[in-house]
Amino acid sequence: MSVRIRIKTMPKDSKNIAKIVIVDEKQRVLFLKRSAYSKKYANEWDLPGGHVKEKENLIVGLKREVLEETSINIANASYFDKKGNTHFFYSVYNGENISLSDEHTDYIFFDKSYLKKSQKYQKIALRVLDLLEEQEK
Repeated sequence: MSVRIRIKTMPKDSKNIAKIVIVDEKQRVLFLKRSAYSKKYANEWDLPGGHVKEKENLIVGLKREVLEETSINIANASYFDKKGNTHFFYSVYNGENISLSDEHTDYIFFDKSYLKKSQKYQKIALRVLDLLEEQEK
């Protein structure tokens, strides 16, 4: 009698990255602090998101990454911009409890006054906040 075992392998990461600017009711932006053991950008503040898997839709990959990193379910994500292989989206924070994966050690909602144009992801967050302000007018 032979036994067949099927092993399901996870698709590999693609070169595409999906990040999201999540804005709360006070117009603050969610940032996650990367773990010290991260291969890249250890201990830096980062937007939620990450690599999309091969053959995975950008939105599906974004939602998967955000759920894995924060336990937040993204219902509505709007496309914002693309820089290189990184695609940026934005959404309103739904108030769900945040529970971090081991990829991150902390989170914070940064006020616009804290954000700096010289920091790559903070610059994107500022642009999203400006867009949202314009839409409110």
